Amino acid sequence: MSRREVVTRLVAVGAASATGGAVAAGQRGWLLAGGIVAGGLGLALGPLLGVLTSWMALSGALVLLYGFANLGIPAGGLAVPVTDVLLGIGLVVTLPEARGQAGRRAVRLWLALATVAAVRLGTDAPRFGLLAVRDALMPAEAGFLVLGYHLARAGTDCIVRRLRWVFLVCALYFALYPVRDLLAALGPIVGIQRPVPLLGQYAGAGPAAVAGFMFMLLLRPFGRWSVLLAGAFLAELLVFQARGHYLALAAAVTLVVSFPGRGGREARVRARVAGGLALGILLAASLFPLAPSGRLGQVTPEFYVEHVGTLLGREGPGAGTIRHRLDWYRHTWDLAWRTPYGVFVGVGYGVDLTGGFTVTGGIPVRQPHNDYLEVFARTGVIGLCLFIALLASIFLPILRAARDPASGAPGTGERRFLWWVAAGLVPYLVGAAAQPLLAFPYGTVPLFTFAGMGLAAVDQVRSAVRREPRGAEADAPAPSARTVA
Repeated sequence: MSRREVVTRLVAVGAASATGGAVAAGQRGWLLAGGIVAGGLGLALGPLLGVLTSWMALSGALVLLYGFANLGIPAGGLAVPVTDVLLGIGLVVTLPEARGQAGRRAVRLWLALATVAAVRLGTDAPRFGLLAVRDALMPAEAGFLVLGYHLARAGTDCIVRRLRWVFLVCALYFALYPVRDLLAALGPIVGIQRPVPLLGQYAGAGPAAVAGFMFMLLLRPFGRWSVLLAGAFLAELLVFQARGHYLALAAAVTLVVSFPGRGGREARVRARVAGGLALGILLAASLFPLAPSGRLGQVTPEFYVEHVGTLLGREGPGAGTIRHRLDWYRHTWDLAWRTPYGVFVGVGYGVDLTGGFTVTGGIPVRQPHNDYLEVFARTGVIGLCLFIALLASIFLPILRAARDPASGAPGTGERRFLWWVAAGLVPYLVGAAAQPLLAFPYGTVPLFTFAGMGLAAVDQVRSAVRREPRGAEADAPAPSARTVA
């Protein structure tokens, strides 16, 4: 056991014990014992604990979505989100592991963003309390990129073998969308701020379905059956009936099709995407005679023509939500400029950015349904620049490695994995511009976990490329080596 591992595990024991003791002071003595047990598990399991917590968080966020986001652990009269408990445990164990070049750069930017958020929260929490803490979770949950990096150290083949079962469960669970009310009635009630059914909550399912669609097409984890599952994801997207999902799918497909190369492998990859789209359209078309109920209306060709038309300013299903968003955008923008120094340091966490807008039941919206605009409003230009830099430090290295022939032929596992990660990040990056996607774990956990996996794959490919020439020169006969030189 290395010195780094010993220190890491001792820190895990201390942090878990201290947390348990602090909570127990306002709750019950058994929580202290639970903290000590958790610390002991961290000492005994080490990196394995990071793997377990990472898969638990990713699986819950992808499958249970909004229901998982509302799972909390009672502590001192409060409910601590399960997502953040898993993140904290995983970070203590895995943070020293992000040592690669691409991973290290992204981690530094994340720490800078989290520091800005912590300073801002320190001034806002006394005024707004838990609302401020709730609004500040996104910068903290970006730490899942460290957990994703740790997972992918086991190799892309291992990740694909495990992740395929998560996406299979997603496909099956998403197919139950028409009976979501029955699922909500049968499942347990959870909640951090208000009671919420654990099951039947499909907010955030669209980006997961797009990522699953691309996963099945590009990586084929179930062989020929993968195309059928890809078609199922596409049909489910149509049932979800969200304009942002249509745009995200189009952007992801366009990204993959735009990858350079006209060789046989590239052509086969494009053929997979085209075949999956065709099968998905056929599956969706088979629903038209049945006209099942979607989120906003019946699944019919006429509905989608009218729904897409609302993007052009026409009247149709969901047109009112576009007008609401435009109002929220204007209010948030004006609020940032009216607040002294708001453009530079933001208006802070806890502030209602929609001007008091509520939905059915008097539930406040509070967020303008644009995560980029919200980051600017709450932390100013400083926070927004760090956030954009973080996303760029994640997406651009993955995209360059996926497009670089030096990363291997498109048919090889590493290259196809990088293609999928690049395409799988797109629906979350696009969706964040039209939904409060990154305000909840069903957005932050998949986005940053996939990002960490991709950065680990980038570092692995770079290491392999650097080693290969040296190995080739060492193994080659001296005359051949001089001839090549």
